[in-house]
Amino acid sequence: MIFNSNNEYGKLRSVVIGRAANANWPTDDPNFTRYWKYACYTKDVKFPYKFDNEIIEHVDEMICDIIDTLNELDIEVVRPRIENWTNGVATHQYVTTGMNTLAMRENLISIGNKVIECPHIFRAKHWEGSIAYQPIKKYVQANGGVYITAPRIDLVQGTMTHDTKKNELVCRNEDPIFSGCDILKFGKTILYFTSCKSNMLGAEWLQGVLGDEFKVVPTNRFYFYEGLNNNILPLDDSTLLVNADRIGAEAIPKELKDYRKIMVSDIKDTKCFKHAYGSKYQNFQILSLDPVTKIVDTGQPQLSKLLTAYGFEVIEKNLPHTQTFGFGYHSLVTDLVRD
Repeated sequence: MIFNSNNEYGKLRSVVIGRAANANWPTDDPNFTRYWKYACYTKDVKFPYKFDNEIIEHVDEMICDIIDTLNELDIEVVRPRIENWTNGVATHQYVTTGMNTLAMRENLISIGNKVIECPHIFRAKHWEGSIAYQPIKKYVQANGGVYITAPRIDLVQGTMTHDTKKNELVCRNEDPIFSGCDILKFGKTILYFTSCKSNMLGAEWLQGVLGDEFKVVPTNRFYFYEGLNNNILPLDDSTLLVNADRIGAEAIPKELKDYRKIMVSDIKDTKCFKHAYGSKYQNFQILSLDPVTKIVDTGQPQLSKLLTAYGFEVIEKNLPHTQTFGFGYHSLVTDLVRD
């Protein structure tokens, strides 16, 4: 096996999949607080709250069913350790609790033969790799990959701010910060979305790590609040899945103008526990097993029909509580090896 991943759709050989186990909402995390408050407009919405164990167990059971499907297709699955995310992480400036590892891609990306722990803007996720990713690091290094941890920063008050004139959340550009959900691989072109979780210094740092083999292309053309993978996803080397509710054809970066666009405008809300942390567009996300075969949430029948009409083969799998936890099929995984 050659340890390499240069796109989002090649034949999947090896993947990291996260867990809901011991999921928690963090305390003393000002960027997390600012983030969830921006999207919630009713006085009844309040974080943190305690999850019912039944919900966590149900999500993990469904993930195990997905893993069984991948194993049947000879796709290797690596997982983070199970940890107690109610425990505190202490630095010289703060103590915070953790979250969960469901959205693995937020914190861990692969480009070429490199696997990179991202410098996440939430305190609760900034140290997640040091706590739970040891099995992943060992697997990467044992199979010829290069494991890199981005520099850690202080994440002081004001790292994420609210621009009241534009009514947008902004990621301060003083240290490299980015989320893997704001990054998509198009061969040697790496599309990098400057959002409220990813800044330009993050793009520059990533370019320095990747060197001349890849070109990091920053863009700010998409809705700033959620990840790039809620807006567009490449399905093969010439087809782009596009969230038509969020963006029009004019927002597509010039590097992707020649792609065939499949416009999606009928994404359904799914069941939440208490308050939605993620929008219904988490359900826009699909997982490509190869250029033809896609895993789609069973709660999105119109998306499945649309992909089938364009000649793709669809495997429907239930992924519950995507909006409760703020994740989808693409963010659930970090692909390590693709053909």
